[in-house]
Amino acid sequence: MTPASAMWNSSFDALAIVDDRRCYKRVNPATEALFRAPAGDIVEQRIDDFTPDDLRSVLYRLWGELLRRGRLDGPYEMVDAAGGLRVISFRAVRFKDEQHLIVARAADAADSSVDPDAAARAARLTVREREILQLAAHGHTTPEIAELLVLSGGTVKTHFDHIRGKLGVRDRASAVATGIRSGVIH
Repeated sequence: MTPASAMWNSSFDALAIVDDRRCYKRVNPATEALFRAPAGDIVEQRIDDFTPDDLRSVLYRLWGELLRRGRLDGPYEMVDAAGGLRVISFRAVRFKDEQHLIVARAADAADSSVDPDAAARAARLTVREREILQLAAHGHTTPEIAELLVLSGGTVKTHFDHIRGKLGVRDRASAVATGIRSGVIH
């Protein structure tokens, strides 16, 4: 399997086209099932409408990252049409001017090793926190991470404090393991 085909694994069967305003333009039946709503109740709604109020800042940060990088993936907590909270795994890519393809799946149904609570906590990590956690997963020390990201060692340590707090873990190894299990890093 090529890296590109691995990224778009068929287990991500919910598929949506979203415009630059974060409005759903097209969805498939698997997306209807994931959202627990018919296409007519999803199309022309915004991603914001399916995001818990306390996670709007996370949405805005992730959206900015998608626009900058052209692709994004990870866990996300959403509100379905019935008002229930669901943790999903998603992958998004800009594929045309002003249009984005998002594929998703329910985290709890997609991978029994994914802890939905951990995935929801991991979704709250900032872009910088994810970057630091990924570097730690690759075996970099705090001084090495500081040098690579042009930060002070104290700033990196502060980021690790925030990461551990958000993930609900006590040490760096547990943070890395939780990040990998939740899909926020690889």
